[in-house]
Amino acid sequence: MSEQELFLSLHFCGATLQEPLVSYLEQENYSRLLLYAKNLYGTLFLKNLEKAKRTIELCHKKNCFMITIKDKNYPKLLSHIPQAPLVFFARHPTKKQFSFESQKTVSIIGTRKPSATGILLTRAVASFFAKNGFTVVSGMAMGIDAIAHRSALKYSESIGVIAHGLDYIYPQVNRDLYMEKNLWLLTEYTFGQTPKRYHFPRRNRIISGLSPITIFMEGGTTSGGQITVRYALQQGREVCAFSHSLLLNNKGGEKLISEGAFNLSPFFRVEQKEGKGINPFVHNKEYTSYLGNFQFVRVEEPSGNLAKELLSSLLTISENCFNAFPLFKVNRA
Repeated sequence: MSEQELFLSLHFCGATLQEPLVSYLEQENYSRLLLYAKNLYGTLFLKNLEKAKRTIELCHKKNCFMITIKDKNYPKLLSHIPQAPLVFFARHPTKKQFSFESQKTVSIIGTRKPSATGILLTRAVASFFAKNGFTVVSGMAMGIDAIAHRSALKYSESIGVIAHGLDYIYPQVNRDLYMEKNLWLLTEYTFGQTPKRYHFPRRNRIISGLSPITIFMEGGTTSGGQITVRYALQQGREVCAFSHSLLLNNKGGEKLISEGAFNLSPFFRVEQKEGKGINPFVHNKEYTSYLGNFQFVRVEEPSGNLAKELLSSLLTISENCFNAFPLFKVNRA
């Protein structure tokens, strides 16, 4: 039995990075780990061992990557979250090797139904960070997620964390996004796994776990993005939000700021005036354009000293987060 087969079988049994698995991995005591797995999971482990072998073959055939907790390319920050996945799968349209070395990542999340201002602000935020060397992480959903990915991909790579297998596209409206040449897709779910409702909240721990910073763009107090925020806080990560009055669906963001979230509003200037006709700022795949009166909204990215101040603050947060966690003590292959 290979190490990959062992880790993947445990993963299929529902095991995550917690004791006593951590001790066995740190000691590289795989015979004890195998005995533990057989005693705990019984015939389920043996059944999943066969499934693991088939899955590894599929990865090779489909040019996908299987990253185990022992792999040197397993993201350091992700290995320190509660219930870190023992295994995840990754796909890139052009790259032949998975690597995750950047310490400059930022997770951008929010509602599936953003206001017009939320759309423009998300474009500005994702573009600003991508242009300044950050990799934008999000969840490939409609709304804020898709806008963040599309905007970031104009300038750099982006990481989409999905709640189903790599051979499935959801939602279908984002089909073109799945084909982007600079997009990494990551998932803990194997081939053939369709999205289930309970997959999405669980997936969110990985979105926040990949970054030292999570930005909540817009959403209510019960928004799915709030689940990601809770994970980020549990993981010891920085949470940022906005308090612009033109964000029409943002009680969740306002509440986060009142509770101490980093307020990004002073760094992104939003202007408003009345207009009439077709809203020229709205992309038809992200929001419905319409005729009639509308609020003419313009969002400016930070520049000059304001940009330097923001980048300095967030880079310090990133460095502190990375330094707070030691490298997981596994002899990385």
